[in-house]
Amino acid sequence: MMKQDFLRERDNLGRLEITSLKNNEEFKNIIGQIQLDFGGRLEVKMTDMVNKLLMEQEDRLRQIDDVKYQMDMNNKVISEKSKNEREEMRDRY
Repeated sequence: MMKQDFLRERDNLGRLEITSLKNNEEFKNIIGQIQLDFGGRLEVKMTDMVNKLLMEQEDRLRQIDDVKYQMDMNNKVISEKSKNEREEMRDRY
């Protein structure tokens, strides 16, 4: 009787180990799938973020160019005004 119990327990233990290995493989597959999915999503998010940053940089560079152009035009207007005022002063005297 003890021998039968021993054999039964040994078979049960063998089945448990086999089930554990199957679950372990399934777990590995699930983790691998999650990693692939997460990696894909992360790559898409990073690409979106980089594109957004590049667009913002281009906008800032355009704004800087606009400000430089406005400053140049302002300086030209001021120098023209100054030149005209000097000429008016010369004409007066």
